[in-house]
Amino acid sequence: MNSKAKSRQFNSGWRLYLQCLSNLRFTYLYPTSDTSIYQTGKIIVNSLSEPRSAHEHKCNNINAVSKKRKETGLDFEIDKLTNSIENAISGEVFDTLVSLVTDIRQIKKAEWTFNWQAEIKDKAKAVFKLTTISNPGVIHGLIGLTDKGDHIFMDLIENAKFNKGRNKLYKGVAGNPVAFACKTSFENGYEGVVSFVAKTQLIDHYALTLGAKLFSGNRMFIDTKEALILTTRYFKEFRL
Repeated sequence: MNSKAKSRQFNSGWRLYLQCLSNLRFTYLYPTSDTSIYQTGKIIVNSLSEPRSAHEHKCNNINAVSKKRKETGLDFEIDKLTNSIENAISGEVFDTLVSLVTDIRQIKKAEWTFNWQAEIKDKAKAVFKLTTISNPGVIHGLIGLTDKGDHIFMDLIENAKFNKGRNKLYKGVAGNPVAFACKTSFENGYEGVVSFVAKTQLIDHYALTLGAKLFSGNRMFIDTKEALILTTRYFKEFRL
């Protein structure tokens, strides 16, 4: 599917959302982890083009499907937005590279909190590693992405243990893979849109640091404008 067709698919999904929303009163309608599936709360419908029962029937069916999906809220910290990573003590800057993990043996379980082996084995997902250009053997962070057909979903993201907490060795780590997710979305014709599920206590943090918007519940998304800012900060050669 070419980029224009993908864009039309994305816009079609949002038109469905807007059409439903325009016919609903005091209600919320929002995408689940797959934007082709929409979840809704209980609603009162003012019928415009369809009888109320038809809208309610669609929403009830969608809601039933979406309840089967379970998502983990992300809890990564954006400590600093740079265009690389920097040593927390000296401030020295190191140029970075984000690349696909092709060998599961590169990921040592003891060095990570999450089960990245399971993420790598999941054929629906792609796991990328953040390294420095000068020392590609050391992994500073990982991110798992899923192509949803009209946007990129961030399944999981984690800094290496030595880049967490007060005694972290490097700052600006998490911003790199998030910017990469936005870049991937642009390259796939999704207008930079990236979504993820946030831990409740970090919703405001992501809104402030990434410009992410709360859609419903704990689901957030990075829209085109904010995605472009992040992408061009970390990938200077990127052009739309």
